[in-house]
Amino acid sequence: MAKIASFCLAFVVIISLIETSSGAVNIIDIYRNVVFDYAVMKNPKPVVVFYYSSSSCGACKWSIKPMLERMAKRKNDKIYLALVDFDKVPDLQSSHGIHEIPTTRVLYKGEVMDEVAGLSWSQLVPLVNHASKIAV
Repeated sequence: MAKIASFCLAFVVIISLIETSSGAVNIIDIYRNVVFDYAVMKNPKPVVVFYYSSSSCGACKWSIKPMLERMAKRKNDKIYLALVDFDKVPDLQSSHGIHEIPTTRVLYKGEVMDEVAGLSWSQLVPLVNHASKIAV
């Protein structure tokens, strides 16, 4: 029974890494806590995590998210981008201590390395650049 559970969990993680909203392998759409735990917290590469709400933040959905996706695609061998839409997984907001939407964090081996809260365009590019240099 434990082998079946392990296989199912591994399958969910693999599918989440392959089936992304953008078609890029390094962009992960987080739709469950277990996907976050394995695809972000246990990832050997730095992960830029974008916490947002597609229903209440138009700028998040139409400007910041596409910009982060473009940047992640350019750095696809160095970082992952995880998209956490609180409309899909609302319990992650409180469990991750997110007080402002949007919030963008860099996590490396489960540790928060950097964070930008709010719509601070000028801080997002340096944040992603910093993430791509962590594991070099």
